[in-house]
Amino acid sequence: NAFPLTRRIMKRYLDGGMTQDKFEKMIATLPNNTLFVTSYTSLNAMSEKVNYLGWAVHYYPFAMMLRHIGFDLIFLDESQEAKNEESMRSEAVALLCAGKTVKKVVPMSGTQIHNDPSDLPAQAAKINASAWGSRAGFNKTYGEEFQGSRVSVWDANMPARIGRALQPFASKVVVRRRDYAYL
Repeated sequence: NAFPLTRRIMKRYLDGGMTQDKFEKMIATLPNNTLFVTSYTSLNAMSEKVNYLGWAVHYYPFAMMLRHIGFDLIFLDESQEAKNEESMRSEAVALLCAGKTVKKVVPMSGTQIHNDPSDLPAQAAKINASAWGSRAGFNKTYGEEFQGSRVSVWDANMPARIGRALQPFASKVVVRRRDYAYL
């Protein structure tokens, strides 16, 4: 069974046409093995900046709504789309993946490194938030020369070091499109 979580459903929910209670009752009527499908764009849609204890933070109502469903497993197709840890998209994905019931997050990508190796930490963080820390920490660990905040020369031993660091994730990350069903 598949259930599309579209912007239309989200808009009804957020505009007051559907309360959290009604949404949860609707979800409760679906079989336990239901596949929920949404998009990165929907996750951070209708987000707003709010003041929380003097800090300006983004509020992601759709991602918050989805956290209430209680997912066991989350697949992130084209996970490189959420690689910039400071983007609203990545923040919304991280919020969803940090749900208490989430047992496993599976990032899927045929392009794990789109720009440079520092694209990896944000993707690995969806599996294990402490894997490499931030992009800046990754760059400091594996970079040798810098131009501003970007690494211009990487450590010559970086491929072997990253390979060892990736070992714990090897069985958790799907990297070839033919390994999964595309919806």
